[in-house]
Amino acid sequence: MFILGLVDDIHEVSAPMKVTGVVVAAVALIWFGVTMIYFRAPFVDVFVLSSDWIPLFTVLWLLGMTQAINLIDGLDGLAAGIVAIASMAFFVYSRNLGVNGFLSEPNIGPLVAIITVGICVGFLPFNFNPAKIFMGDSGALLLGLLVAVSTSVVGGRANPDTTNVSGQTYFFLAPLFIPILVLGVPILDVIFAIIRRTRSGVGFATADTGHLHHRLIKLGHGPRRAVVIMWLWTALLSGFVLYPSLSDGPTNLWPFLIVAFALGGFTLFHDKVWSRKKDSNQVAS
Repeated sequence: MFILGLVDDIHEVSAPMKVTGVVVAAVALIWFGVTMIYFRAPFVDVFVLSSDWIPLFTVLWLLGMTQAINLIDGLDGLAAGIVAIASMAFFVYSRNLGVNGFLSEPNIGPLVAIITVGICVGFLPFNFNPAKIFMGDSGALLLGLLVAVSTSVVGGRANPDTTNVSGQTYFFLAPLFIPILVLGVPILDVIFAIIRRTRSGVGFATADTGHLHHRLIKLGHGPRRAVVIMWLWTALLSGFVLYPSLSDGPTNLWPFLIVAFALGGFTLFHDKVWSRKKDSNQVAS
């Protein structure tokens, strides 16, 4: 994946060639057994993947994660920060699964997740605006690979019998939803990009300025503030999905809703409020 991204950074690689590279990487994962075993269909059942289906799910999961990280890498420090927060949340979650006997050991998921955190935290001082080093596709695809590995071997290997014993829907579905929700920001960006480009009739690989970070800048936020806002949304989503799994007592989600409301207001209206205050001060002076 790193070599594929590096070649793309030097000489642009076509979309079919990128998909081919992802398939090659997925074949390597399958060869070494880094795959899902179970797939949870929401509110239906847990399915044991046969050897015929494992390659398809591995390719699709790897393709989805790498594209999510690659598309979100539009501002200095954005992708590295989001992946660091999401991987830290997933490390805490997967370790909690292991400690409580919900995850078959040995499992490399928690280790890969915390290694990913270390990579991102070490890279961020050089990548935050103004960046001294750019991530490029080589870095984005590598992070996507690491995220895909950690989430697939945890979410796809959490014992379905054990996680369903409690009778709680959350623990039954959490191994599927938590990897998706902690990466909610980049995954939403991918979904919006697919819809936007399909409606426009352009290729999925065609670059545009409709991504979430571009929209934040259009709202009046500078590049640094836009990055921090998306970090905060990632942290909020991560905390929201982690809280039920870490809490022993009844869960109270109102604090998360209040923070989400406040952060949403700041995201949408900060620049307008600031502009009005600035105009009123100028008039007064």
